[in-house]
Amino acid sequence: MARDRVLFQDFYLDLGLRKLLPEWRKLFIWKSFWSDLVVGTRVALMAIPLSLAIGLASGVPSGAVLTSAVVAGFVCALFGGTLCSVSGPSVAMAILVSSAVQKYGYSSILVIGLVSGLMQILAGILNFGKFIRLVPLPVVSGVTAGIGVIILVMQVPAALGLPTPDQSKVLSVFLHIKEYIGQTQLASLGLSLGTLILVIGLSKVSQKIPVLLIAMGSMSCLAVAFGLEVPSIGIISRELPKLSFSTISRFLKLDLIWTSFIFFGLASLQTLRSSTAVDGIVGGHGHDPSQELIGQGLGNISSALAGGIPIAGLITRSSLNVQLGARTRRPAMIHSIVIFLIVCIFSSWMEKVPVPVLVGILMSMALKMISPIELVNLWKVSKSEASVYFITLVVIVFVDLIAGVQAGIFSSLVILAIRLGQMRSRFHESDLLGPYRFSIQGPVTFMCSTEFEKILGDADRIESGRGVVIDMSRVSTIDSSGAEKIVEIVERIVRRGSRIALQGLKRSGQRVLVASDTKKFIARTFAASESEVHEVLKGSSHSAPIDRLTFGVRRFQEDSRIHYQDLFDHLAESQNPHTLFIACSDSRISPTLITSTDPGELFIVRNVGNIIPASGHDATPAEGAALEFAIEVLGIKEIVVCGHSGCGAMKTIVNRQDLSHLPDLKKWLEGSDVIRSRLSVDSSADDAARVNALLQLENLKTYPIVQSKLEKNEIGLHAWFYDIGPGEIKVWNAKISEFVPMDILKGNKKSKLVRNSRA
Repeated sequence: MARDRVLFQDFYLDLGLRKLLPEWRKLFIWKSFWSDLVVGTRVALMAIPLSLAIGLASGVPSGAVLTSAVVAGFVCALFGGTLCSVSGPSVAMAILVSSAVQKYGYSSILVIGLVSGLMQILAGILNFGKFIRLVPLPVVSGVTAGIGVIILVMQVPAALGLPTPDQSKVLSVFLHIKEYIGQTQLASLGLSLGTLILVIGLSKVSQKIPVLLIAMGSMSCLAVAFGLEVPSIGIISRELPKLSFSTISRFLKLDLIWTSFIFFGLASLQTLRSSTAVDGIVGGHGHDPSQELIGQGLGNISSALAGGIPIAGLITRSSLNVQLGARTRRPAMIHSIVIFLIVCIFSSWMEKVPVPVLVGILMSMALKMISPIELVNLWKVSKSEASVYFITLVVIVFVDLIAGVQAGIFSSLVILAIRLGQMRSRFHESDLLGPYRFSIQGPVTFMCSTEFEKILGDADRIESGRGVVIDMSRVSTIDSSGAEKIVEIVERIVRRGSRIALQGLKRSGQRVLVASDTKKFIARTFAASESEVHEVLKGSSHSAPIDRLTFGVRRFQEDSRIHYQDLFDHLAESQNPHTLFIACSDSRISPTLITSTDPGELFIVRNVGNIIPASGHDATPAEGAALEFAIEVLGIKEIVVCGHSGCGAMKTIVNRQDLSHLPDLKKWLEGSDVIRSRLSVDSSADDAARVNALLQLENLKTYPIVQSKLEKNEIGLHAWFYDIGPGEIKVWNAKISEFVPMDILKGNKKSKLVRNSRA
């Protein structure tokens, strides 16, 4: 039942009201109200000319667009999951609106807004916000650019003062322009180009000034001053269509439901992209994607009920809102109220705005959406993703939006499939008559046929009687087709009279291979370590240890080194490690592996039993020299003494083994009486390893250089215990005198390493 309640709480069945109430209370705090009023007003001054231009591009009354900006903008700000986001009619969705109006009529837009809004609320309630963002970014960028191209092309006839084309296809528009180019109106062309140039020029001066309003107002005044005969936007209707049951039932057909789904997808993607942009400006990840979808859904429904068009979160207005100083919901809500007041007071003036001026504004927005520099940058980073962007753009422009989205997602999946098939293999033939060695890394799938043929070709060169090792430690996944190919390779090598070992393959991959092995022999080839490889290959050619090292060096040079090249270039000049790591010489311990650190991070001292002799007790103070060099020369800030399970040195101490035949080891462990004195009769070697780690902390404090750093709180001492089997590290907690698991997250609270200034 408890688990069911947790899952139940993951849904937003209350539309997020419990989360929103604390935010709503802040709306009644008058602190910063006047600054919020200024910010909201400045954003509204940007929104009004853009809304009028969107009305022109959408083919709907200007009043409907302004209604959406007022109603939906307020509702989304109140219920959304992004504090500083501004929502309203979108340039990117104008083409969709225009297409739907032409195909179904204006009333269908109200139904689309209602249905897509319900979809957004459902997606938010079910916490699907994080999944919507999985659409590849090149597809989203390609859609935006494609819509920008369409808007730009569609506005050219209006900019030239030509009749409106009968069709909205790009090629049809070009043919229309060619046919009517002789009727170009210079007044319209001058106003459109003048507005476009003014918007671009003012935008370079400052992003915070109301560029669009200044451009619209100045060019409109210019048209009046010179008496230019150009069309104006006309009456801003205050009587808008309202949703009714008959309207809804008339339009609830399958094709319109599908169109609503396209609106839902585009609006949601644009909204979440805007929220991410706001996070980038503010800093951090502050938005709740599912709550944002609920807010957008309520905004779309309220807009439809009021007679408006579908809306989305807007990057440009949201960014301006944040840049001007907004940090709460209030400026976005004020922006909607200010739009309403301006429309009520100045609607008669707004009705006289020349259409060519709005065309110039639309063109400036379209150019911003196209953003060729984004494609260039994407090409530099990833040519495959740039191809997805370009395919999406071209199909949208020359076919339609839906086909463009489908083409973009399909091409992304194709590229992903190709990447999944990029298995790499290498063949190493020992000069010392040891076993042949292959290395395979990456996904082993049905798409790796070329690489498999290469391996089979190399396998045909193998001499009978020599062992073969296939290193599969870097294989990420295996499908059934890939498993069959691996089994085929193994069978061919075995038929040539050689023994074979598959080294380092994960258990999940082993299970797939066993399931594909009809002759039931593949399981006998698995080897986890080099010693197991020797057991599997017993009876074939002997493998010299240096041969294994040669293979490892070659693989490092060919595969790994390139990933560290910049780091190696830096480290070639100097080192700057942050931690002195004192570990046992045991071959099972790899400090850089268990700490996931790169070269240059750890200064490592290793010896039998991870021992640091007390200051002055060592005739040849190698450990003391390393300690002084690490602290004084390298300036390390942390020292970790790491004991481990199954330590041979600790077993020797606990079992009181006779070391007379190993005089140097006996002398090295002669301080073991201190460890024995702290153990009980039934203590194990692992208990001794823990006590030994603490003893080494005490020994470290006998060094003057460590004492000085501890007094100044400039260094931290830590005792760790590494349990090899489960791969768990426990840290000494001085407060409770116990080794505790190093949990990254426990009880939703970050654990901290305890600085053991006193062991």
